[in-house]
Amino acid sequence: MSLTMKDYLQSDSFELYLGAGFFGFYAHVGFVKALEEAGLKAAKIYGSSAGAIVGAMLANSYTAHEVEKIVRNIKRADFWDPGLGFGLLKGNKYHEILTRYLPSTFSELKIPFEVTVFDVFALRVKNIHSGNLCEAVRGSSAFPGLFQPVKSANKIFMDGGLFETFPRHNNKVLAHCFGRPHLYKKEQNRVVVSLKGLPRSGPTKMHLAEEIIEKAYLQTKELLYTKWTD
Repeated sequence: MSLTMKDYLQSDSFELYLGAGFFGFYAHVGFVKALEEAGLKAAKIYGSSAGAIVGAMLANSYTAHEVEKIVRNIKRADFWDPGLGFGLLKGNKYHEILTRYLPSTFSELKIPFEVTVFDVFALRVKNIHSGNLCEAVRGSSAFPGLFQPVKSANKIFMDGGLFETFPRHNNKVLAHCFGRPHLYKKEQNRVVVSLKGLPRSGPTKMHLAEEIIEKAYLQTKELLYTKWTD
């Protein structure tokens, strides 16, 4: 039977994975804007690094348009706090931004949410779904060299994208992975999307936010109606 991506996702519940990518939250915003416009809402959300930022806000019941407004209003000066340590930025100002928009704990979120972090002591990635939400998101997006690692409950967390892994279960998962070679494939119960031709952002290129969001939105909107044989 010929299906579109939208048909497949709305046939029953699905989970959303937003992957790692340096300042990839702009691309994630464009991606989820198209999903929201199509009436597609995930039953559970996973986030790694940049995906943890957007994922946590969605799990807190912000709309994609509200998340877009938040990330587009953040300027470099809002999170730029250099200091001594294993990374240029201390991350304290970034933490303040997170606490402004997110609740204290995972249990206060409206949609089930898990964050992928790299546990420095265990030398492996792990998923966190309870405890201090802002510390988990901050740790997951502590890009090596830019942000200093995060101490949380006698553990030290770094960017969850260091060894990125997808959720491993039998539930239907839609994954958006920023910064990988262009990809769109469906295999078993997983749809993996990596959009093409998006500009690369960063602390000195945050003015590209509007362009990245719009391109990601338009590509995703087109993909939603791409047909495959199922």
